[in-house]
Amino acid sequence: MTIATDTARTGPYSGNGSTVAFAYGFKVIDQAHLVVTLTVTATGVQTVQTLTTHYSVSGVGESSGGNVTMETAPTSAQTLTISRAVTKSQTTDLVNRGAVQPEVLETALDRGVQMVQDLDEVVDRSVRFAVSANLSSFNPDVPTPVASKIIGINAANNAFELIDEPSASAATATTKASEAAASAVTASTKASEASSSASTASGHASTASTQATLATNYAVKVDGVAASSDHSSKAWAVGGSGITDTSGKGAAKEWSIETSGTVDGTSYSSKEYALGVQGSNGGSSKQWALGGGGSYTISTAVSGGLYSAKYHAAAAEASAQAANNGQLYSEVVNKAVSFTVDNDDDGKYFIVDTSGGDRTVTLSAIGSNDGRRFAFQKTSAANDLIFDPQGSDRVNGSASNYLLSENSEVVILVAHNDDDAVLDYDNWIATIQSQTVAGAGLTKTGSSLSLNLAQDQSWTGSQRSTPVANTSGSFDMATGNNFNYTPSGNQALTFTNITAGQGGILYVVNSGHTITKHASVKVDANLLATVSAAGTYMLGYYAPTSAIIVVTNTLAVT
Repeated sequence: MTIATDTARTGPYSGNGSTVAFAYGFKVIDQAHLVVTLTVTATGVQTVQTLTTHYSVSGVGESSGGNVTMETAPTSAQTLTISRAVTKSQTTDLVNRGAVQPEVLETALDRGVQMVQDLDEVVDRSVRFAVSANLSSFNPDVPTPVASKIIGINAANNAFELIDEPSASAATATTKASEAAASAVTASTKASEASSSASTASGHASTASTQATLATNYAVKVDGVAASSDHSSKAWAVGGSGITDTSGKGAAKEWSIETSGTVDGTSYSSKEYALGVQGSNGGSSKQWALGGGGSYTISTAVSGGLYSAKYHAAAAEASAQAANNGQLYSEVVNKAVSFTVDNDDDGKYFIVDTSGGDRTVTLSAIGSNDGRRFAFQKTSAANDLIFDPQGSDRVNGSASNYLLSENSEVVILVAHNDDDAVLDYDNWIATIQSQTVAGAGLTKTGSSLSLNLAQDQSWTGSQRSTPVANTSGSFDMATGNNFNYTPSGNQALTFTNITAGQGGILYVVNSGHTITKHASVKVDANLLATVSAAGTYMLGYYAPTSAIIVVTNTLAVT
């Protein structure tokens, strides 16, 4: 492949903190021939990067070049330069009468051309004499560097020499020139001082006028900034362009009395928080004191289903009055038909006659009316008293209708509004205050009835236990009485959680596994040998104590 370009350097590229891939547009035979240099723009300090540590290379051998990919993107304060530096060696060995591969020759030629290009790139960046310079009598050797000296051409024009920095000589010449001119300047200065004094007086007068205007703007300007981004005292006090209804700002007057909306797009004024009716501000002090809405109504929630102090004071007064009257409920109401309860029925005790059929009580939607309380008593053994919750409301967490069936049973319903989002619904809390009398064999605790198993029981229906499958030979008597036992290997009959007086059946299907027993198991002399043979057996067991199990033997079942 030929070398189509005489380029041996690409860049510099300006870094941006994110770009890591940078193209080079010339051919390299070996990735090690690339030199990647990072330069700090402000100082010019250069750092040669290390292959594989700082970067990787693609496109080796390609005439169009490839990419250098940095491990860390150069910053905006850096530039990146890619150059080539082929090692100055000749490694191609052609043997007499040996085979000559064209690719080997081309690579050797490419290497030589690249060396020339690399040197040419370096020479292009070097200081050099013009082609027309006559160097026959000029020594081009540069002297050894000395601090604070610069290189110049000597007076004989035949060599370089070290001379002082021009700044020192120039400073000396300038000083002498200044001294000579100082006298002349002094005279001119004196002459201009009178003129300057007059001009200064005029300037001070102009400055005074400017400052007076600026002071006025800072005091009263309301149609924009007074200067730069600053507004006037008046604008901050009563409002103005860039202050009134402006995010993060607002005049002192607005923060005090604005009631038509927010002051800065987010917050309300002191007056609004004290006396206002804005629904989104969480309620004003006046609303929390007297009641919600624009009319400060005691029955209207202030915010989030919560009511005013006056509302709760009235409720407390009503409760206190009821307590003073010796009443748990505000009113006793008799019903013999289906009916609906609403907010005005809060605290009432309903006595419902169901002798003529089922009666349905339609419960109004709870909404934000937390804490409403009703009591219901059923006066007939016949039929049911049915409670129907509305919408998504539930009773004790259930969406189904709630039933009161027993004669003289009393249920108390209390509304719970889910304003704290603990539940996904509003809930009626139903509490039974049962007047049911426990019969024989039953024990009553509050409204709960439980079976008294210490008394004799008469069963009219069939009683059965579900057989427990077992393959281990260890029978947990707490899980059941009857076991279907299919040995999975040679096993010992073992019983756990033994209870004195308990017994049951072991239905054994054995494929020929040897059966032994635990020390707590008592059997006749032939049982273990019998059931160890393949077959199906029915065994009975009984626990005379909590430490002994007696197992009875049967023959194989066919």
